[in-house]
Amino acid sequence: MKILFLSGWFPYPPDNGARKRVYYLIKALAKNHDVFLISLLQDDSESEDASKLSDICTVVSLHESRWFKPYTIKSLLGLFSSRPRSIVDTYNPSIREAVKRAVDQIDPDVVVVSTLEVVEYMLNLIDKPSVLIDHNCEFAVLKRNTEYVSGRISRWRHDIGWKKFARWETTVCSKFSAVVVVSEHISFSFLVDKKLIRNDPFIATHSI
Repeated sequence: MKILFLSGWFPYPPDNGARKRVYYLIKALAKNHDVFLISLLQDDSESEDASKLSDICTVVSLHESRWFKPYTIKSLLGLFSSRPRSIVDTYNPSIREAVKRAVDQIDPDVVVVSTLEVVEYMLNLIDKPSVLIDHNCEFAVLKRNTEYVSGRISRWRHDIGWKKFARWETTVCSKFSAVVVVSEHISFSFLVDKKLIRNDPFIATHSI
């Protein structure tokens, strides 16, 4: 089976929790399947390390991460978008094009997407089984943080922010065949707010 794997974390070296989860999942999948990787690079990543992944996957393309800058024009325009400002600000259309080319050339049987920051590069590109892994239920984190914000106006702004993120996050999650969360606590938070999901995905807890 051919698996297209889109990762927000470049998995080499596997020296932190996020990289380890991606690296060892790809390694396990590679025992019985052909894995094709498209990944973002972090500031401490070396693109030359792609060769060190050749025994477990084919690296299709690597892309620099864009970090959220809340006061850019692009970010401020995100105030008028249905998408979170962080997603609007960091979105890179060249990655979407790279993913589209990979889908056309590889014709994968399954798509695996690791972390929310890269989900929009895959949405609506392929009508095949898809899995979102390493999901951290970001809107639940934002909602919890709102409780510690002082000042009526500031709390109102944060309240609008987490609800907007919730609508976007639950909408994109509903487009996946399955969602794998990082812990039982996150799974519980997700289920508590599941009324926001239009189509229920299968929800499981990460075992790595």
